[in-house]
Amino acid sequence: MPKDRGAIKWTSLMLPEHVELLQQIWKDDKTEKPTLDPQQLEEMEYELNQAYQQKQPIQITVYTAGKKQSYKGVMTKWKKEKGTILLQSEGQKVEIPISSIIAAAADYDK
Repeated sequence: MPKDRGAIKWTSLMLPEHVELLQQIWKDDKTEKPTLDPQQLEEMEYELNQAYQQKQPIQITVYTAGKKQSYKGVMTKWKKEKGTILLQSEGQKVEIPISSIIAAAADYDK
């Protein structure tokens, strides 16, 4: 259960069915991190290298805290010692840990 007291403090006033529904929603909201096979990792590394060297837009999907999030942008730095990349995405810079990346594909829409 989340540590948010905002919804939990009202559970004593709710019907048991409503409490069960809230718990089901919280449980369904999170997904498990997909496991990547070596071929997928190699393909992803190739896409990241190509996008970084040629300064092409790329779409990166990241897994953090039970959720998937996608970023589109141009890689500006690859910090291998830190294990992160810096992505210029929609006017802001986003630092992404390489270990949390689950997919990377060239973004040909730009």
